[in-house]
Amino acid sequence: MGAGGSGEENPAAGGSPALEPSPSGGAAGGGAPAVKEPRQLAAPVDITMAAAAGPMVQYAASTHLPAGARPFGVPFAGQFQEGQMLLQRLQLTPGACYTVVAFGPPPIEDLRLGFYAVDATQPHAVAEEPLLEETDRGNQAVLGRKEQCFKPTEDQRDVWLVIIAEAGRGVAAAQIFQKDR
Repeated sequence: MGAGGSGEENPAAGGSPALEPSPSGGAAGGGAPAVKEPRQLAAPVDITMAAAAGPMVQYAASTHLPAGARPFGVPFAGQFQEGQMLLQRLQLTPGACYTVVAFGPPPIEDLRLGFYAVDATQPHAVAEEPLLEETDRGNQAVLGRKEQCFKPTEDQRDVWLVIIAEAGRGVAAAQIFQKDR
């Protein structure tokens, strides 16, 4: 069972294809949205392998969460090589407020986070354009700080959370938080 009992999916664990490009080339031509360029998938690991990251995730959460936010599901972690990504498919509640906090100790140098739409016609594809993206450089990443949290609409309830190690390699951990409407 996934985050918050929502049926989250990790294609790396099930051998599903990684980010297959959309044949339509994008939404402008009336087809499905374009998808991100293919990347290698990081290996999901047990959260105990990310023991050094856990306290930093909690520390960052204490300063970046909106009031009343609580954990959504359990923390998760991945073993990254530079450029790899970890995917978590989530079922979100429209109107609720979501924040994601991630940390990767050195030698990870730069983590990126984003929420991306799931295309129902290509369920293992990640849309090219993010719904919300964190682009600050560093080994700590926060997506949807405080009142800039992600508030999905009815058609944004099925999303991919994408974590990318843009620079460096190693284990990184993340936790999703939810504040009800």
